[in-house]
Amino acid sequence: MTKQNEYKLTNFWVGLAAGVATMTGLAFLLGTKQGRGIVKKLLRFSENLEENLEKMIEKVDKQQSKKKAGKEPQLMEDVGQLISKIKQVTNHY
Repeated sequence: MTKQNEYKLTNFWVGLAAGVATMTGLAFLLGTKQGRGIVKKLLRFSENLEENLEKMIEKVDKQQSKKKAGKEPQLMEDVGQLISKIKQVTNHY
């Protein structure tokens, strides 16, 4: 006799569990006052998503530019020291 695939029944239970979880979530979001409030907040956020993302990106850019401004001279000194050490090592050979 040939051995049948034992995972077919397992896939059924995984699918059933995923379906039950999805439907439970939808029932909560659409069937309760608290869930409808969450949906409204998500819709408001998604309507202004482009503006929100632009503001977030601007904040990150400002923070990065402040960090780079403070570290750039130190980085140039480190690179200069590294180059001088490389020159010293290559002159010995």
